[in-house]
Amino acid sequence: MRRRSLLALVGLAIGAGGGGASPALGQRGYEARTSVRLFGGAAVNQPLLWSVPKQPILVRGTEASPQYDTLALARRIDAGLVFGVAFIHFPTSHLGVAARVAYLGVEMASRCTGVYYNSVQRDNETLCATIQGQRRGLSLVLLDLRGIARILPRATISPSLHAGVTAATYDASTVYVEGEYPSGIRIVIDDRAPGSVAAGDLSDTWFGFPAVAGPANAVAHAPTTTRYTRHAVFSLGLDIVLDGRRGRRY
Repeated sequence: MRRRSLLALVGLAIGAGGGGASPALGQRGYEARTSVRLFGGAAVNQPLLWSVPKQPILVRGTEASPQYDTLALARRIDAGLVFGVAFIHFPTSHLGVAARVAYLGVEMASRCTGVYYNSVQRDNETLCATIQGQRRGLSLVLLDLRGIARILPRATISPSLHAGVTAATYDASTVYVEGEYPSGIRIVIDDRAPGSVAAGDLSDTWFGFPAVAGPANAVAHAPTTTRYTRHAVFSLGLDIVLDGRRGRRY
């Protein structure tokens, strides 16, 4: 399946970074100018992406006089690991730029429960059972470019303000649902119009994914909307300073 694109809006974040060793007597603190940051962590929450409480499913063999079972469908995004690398450069003491590449190993989890089953045959019970617990990785890859303003460039702890633009890709449909009959695969909800928008900062990211907004019709086409999900990310990083300068001695 082709990789989908996520285009990001401007995001703002406030953070704090290490400014090097504590200043020695008679000398201002060390100022990092160019560095590489390696980071890793986890996305910890599990937002609900969409739910359809009553999805009618045609009972096979009743096409001439249609009868339907009813399923409750839902999909959430599960927590996963995060890791990446950032290149940071400060052409001046207070203003800098950063470029980052990050991977979010989050997964989608599908749920299905039977609301009503017709007594004609039980194939849709098998269908629902194969949808329940289905998991598929989204493999989110984020790339962003941001500006950084640091308040105390030579302090041990330096608060900073970040603003940037993010682009991301993922490789699985958030809408598509299929299950198994004894005789083969049945598509319950098809994905006709993939694509979504993401906005935010990696430490507190909001993604806009396509989401199902109502029951699918007889040809598996369902109304869709954009569902924004928040992904709280906790991470730790290691800065490798490639270039820096020490303050002047008094």
